[in-house]
Amino acid sequence: MDTNLPRSRDYDPTEQFNKLVYLHAALCETMRLYPPVPIERVSPVRSDVLRVGIKWKQTRRS
Repeated sequence: MDTNLPRSRDYDPTEQFNKLVYLHAALCETMRLYPPVPIERVSPVRSDVLRVGIKWKQTRRS
């Protein structure tokens, strides 16, 4: 790692990130095998009141 990313006082990490080819490949492969889970919002189709008195309002799905 020190051969590709030497530590010095004039160290600029943005220029050195392109040298990390294996890290980029590992991250891409990880995202391919384990993609992030899409966020699904749960919302009621019609208004309702729960037993404890909480009111849920109907929301539109777009």
